[in-house]
Amino acid sequence: MITALLVIGGVFAVFLLLLAARGTSPEVRNPEELQTIMQSLDLEAFRNLVSPEQEEFLRVTLPAREFGRVRRARVAAAITYVKAAARNASALLRLAEAGKQSSDPQVAASAEELAQSAIQMRVYALFAIANLYMVTISPRLSLGVSTVERYRSLRYSLVHFVSLSQPSMTSTISESL
Repeated sequence: MITALLVIGGVFAVFLLLLAARGTSPEVRNPEELQTIMQSLDLEAFRNLVSPEQEEFLRVTLPAREFGRVRRARVAAAITYVKAAARNASALLRLAEAGKQSSDPQVAASAEELAQSAIQMRVYALFAIANLYMVTISPRLSLGVSTVERYRSLRYSLVHFVSLSQPSMTSTISESL
């Protein structure tokens, strides 16, 4: 009986994880639709927020109480960035799903690569958000989150896909992210 409940609970947990990884973005059939859905992210600002060097600098230069306040604000901002990256990944997953239907094998393969990158970003974002919430609870934990590099990889996959499927949109899409 207990084993059956554990198996059912495990299957349910996997189902929820897959649902969360997919996201709830509206349908996106072409790159033009991305411009109204995607949120532009300043990756250098985000990198600065989660930089261990910046955190150490602030820890050394600020009084303890002020450092705690600043750290909480930085963690909250980092959570906002990760959530936006996850939403963007969800939209890109929808675009990739549409792109997989292409009759051009290169476009379909690029769409598959984009889909894999988007799913990885979504799953990683779930863990990164959990880590960031834990940082707010335990001041001894590090902010070190490599979401920036994962998001950069996702952007690269998108630009590659758009360059194959709609070359005229490549620079527009590249600039909007």
